Amino acid sequence: MKRLYLLTFMAVFLLAGCSGSGSSPKGGKPDQPPPGSPKDFTREERLKYSETLVALFDDFYAPLSWKEDLNSLAYDDISESLLGKARRTVIQEEDFLSSLFSFIASFDDAHVSLAILSPKSAELPVSFEAIGDDIVVREVDRSILSESEFPFYPGDLLKSFDGMTTEKLLEELGRYETFGYEPAQRRWLARRISSRAGAYQPEVPEGVAKLKIHSWMRDDDEDVSLSWLTWGNEEESLTHPSTPIKNFKSAPIEKNPLDILRQGVPSWIRGQAEDFETFEPFFSVWNNFKSRYSSEESVYYSGTFMLEGKTIGFLRIPSWMPADPSEDLDFLSKEIAFYEKNTDALIIDQTNNLGGNICFGELFAGFFINEPIQSVIFQIRTSDIWTQQLEMMVEYSCEEEGSNDCIVAKNFLSAIDEAAARGDELTNPMPLCAYDGTIYPFVDANHKTITYTKPVMMLNNEISMSTADMVPAILQDAGRVTMFGSRTMGAGGSVQGVSIGDDEDWFITITQALAVRPNEIETQDGIRTRYLENIGVEPDIQYLITLDDFFSDYVLYRNAVDQSILSLLDQE
Repeated sequence: MKRLYLLTFMAVFLLAGCSGSGSSPKGGKPDQPPPGSPKDFTREERLKYSETLVALFDDFYAPLSWKEDLNSLAYDDISESLLGKARRTVIQEEDFLSSLFSFIASFDDAHVSLAILSPKSAELPVSFEAIGDDIVVREVDRSILSESEFPFYPGDLLKSFDGMTTEKLLEELGRYETFGYEPAQRRWLARRISSRAGAYQPEVPEGVAKLKIHSWMRDDDEDVSLSWLTWGNEEESLTHPSTPIKNFKSAPIEKNPLDILRQGVPSWIRGQAEDFETFEPFFSVWNNFKSRYSSEESVYYSGTFMLEGKTIGFLRIPSWMPADPSEDLDFLSKEIAFYEKNTDALIIDQTNNLGGNICFGELFAGFFINEPIQSVIFQIRTSDIWTQQLEMMVEYSCEEEGSNDCIVAKNFLSAIDEAAARGDELTNPMPLCAYDGTIYPFVDANHKTITYTKPVMMLNNEISMSTADMVPAILQDAGRVTMFGSRTMGAGGSVQGVSIGDDEDWFITITQALAVRPNEIETQDGIRTRYLENIGVEPDIQYLITLDDFFSDYVLYRNAVDQSILSLLDQE
C-alpha cells in the first residue's frame, strides 16, 4: 500500500515541478516561512508523512550509495529512528520535529531541505558573518538599535550566545541544517544566528538573547542583551515556498520531465539568502572600473578596468537561473564579443551563486572554447515514476522524432532498463542537455561563432553551488579557465521540491540526479572520483578570506585577483 501511495504521490510531484514563487516580500524578514498556524500533528499524520518521506528517499535520492560510502551515512538507522518516533502514541511535538529535521540534516546535502507549515519566526536587529574560524558582526539595524544600546560595529567578534561558544552554537544549529561543506555551512548558519523560522527549525526563540561580543575599539569582551522580535500572527500574508500540489492532481502533463532534472536549485531557497546573489561583487571594485550597464539595464554587472597597461574585462554571474534564457544568452553573446575585441583578459565572478539551470550553464561554457568539450553527465535512480514520465513524454510530447529532448528521454529510458537488468539502483551517467554530451563553441542566432580566446579566470567560493559547481568543473576539466578563490560547495546534483500532507504541511527538497564531471580528480584526502557531491571544485589559485579582508572592504582579496590575472597574462 505504501508503494502504491508513493507512486501516485510522486506522479503528482513530478507534474508539479518547482515553480513556487519563492521570494520573500521586499522589506520583509529574510526567512519567510509558509503561511498558516503551527499545528500539532496527529499520530496518524506523523506516521503517514514520515513513511512517505522515507519512501521518497528510498526510491529517488540519487546520492544515497555515495553518501553511505563517503560519509558513512547510516540510512537504515536514521530512517528507522524517524519512523519509531512517528509511531509513538505520545510524543512532544518539539521532540518529533527535532527528529524530523535531524533526519534531513543527516544527508549532509545542500540540496536536501525541509520546511514545515509554520508562521513563527524571530529576528535580532543584528546579523553575523562567518570569516575563517570567527563569527563577526555583519550589519546592525540602527533604526532599531542605537549605538548606546548596542555599542558594537561590523567586524566585532561574537564570543558567545546564550552561554554557548560560537562553535557550540553552530553545532546546535547544524543539527537541523547541513550544506555538505563546513565553510559553506558556517557562513549559512551564521545568518541563522539572528534569524530563526519555525519553518526550518523545531523551536523559535522568544524573550531575550544574551551575547558576549569583543569590541575592537575598546579591546574588551562585553555582555549585551537583545530582545527577539517575533512574528506568528495568522493575519500575516506570507509566501509559501512550494507550488500547491492540489492544483496539479488532475493536470495534464505540462512539464518536460527533463526540465525538472535540469534545475539545480529550488527557486524558494533564494528567499533565504537574498544577500548572496547580489548584482554587484562582494568586494569593492577597481577605482578605474567602467561599468557598461546599471542594475536597471541588466542582471549582469559588466565592465572593464585598466591594470598595468592591460585592459581587463569583468563579468559577474550572480545566478544560473535566467528569467529568459534566450534574452540572457543574446546579451552575453554581445558582451563576450565586446570582451574579445577590447580586452586582454577576462574575470568571471560567480561567487555566492546558488546555481540554476545546468543547460544554460553549458551554453555559457561554449563562449570559452574553440573545439567541442565534454559536459557534466547525470545518474538517476531506476524508478518506475521516471519510466512513466519519460515514456509519456516520448508518446505525447515528442512532435519531432529526432528532436534533442526526445533522444535524451529515450536514452534515459534505455539506461533505466539496463540498470534494472543489472540490479543497479543508479543508471549509467547520461547527458541531460545535448544528447551527445558535447558542448560546442557558442553560435548566435545569426549563425556566427562567438568565443573568447584570451586568458580567463573564474572567481569561486564556498557558496558557489549546484550549477555553480558544474560550470567550473566543465571549464577546469577542459583546461580553459583558471579557478581562483576557495572550493565550491559541492552540491553536485539536480533538485526537486515536493509537498507532503493534505494541507501541504511539509515541503521537501531532494537530490534526484547525481552529477558526474568530465574528468576524474583526486581530492586532498586521496579520494579519486568524478562526482561533485560533497567534493566541489578545488581552485587552481587558492585564496581564503580573512578578517583583514573584511576590514579592508576586501581590497586585499582584489589585490590577489590582480596579481593572479597578471600572472596568467605573463604566461601568454
